[in-house]
Amino acid sequence: MVGDACAWEQIVSGSEDKTCRVWRDGQCVLSLPHAGSVWGVAALPNGDIATACSDAMARVFTRDPGQLVA
Repeated sequence: MVGDACAWEQIVSGSEDKTCRVWRDGQCVLSLPHAGSVWGVAALPNGDIATACSDAMARVFTRDPGQLVA
C-alpha cells in the first residue's frame, strides 16, 4: 500500500517487513519500525502519517513537536 504525502512532497509506503517508509525522489528518507506488518498507510492533510498494523494498532506519526503523544 502507498499513500501520497503531498504536504511533504513524498510518498509513504507500508510493508510486510514491519516498516512504514517515506520516499523522496526514489530514495527512502525515513523508515518507521512497527511491531507487525503495516497493512495500511494514509497521508493526512496536515502532513501527519497514519498507519494500520497487524498488531491491531493504529499509529499517527507527526513532525510537529507540539502534539501530544498518547
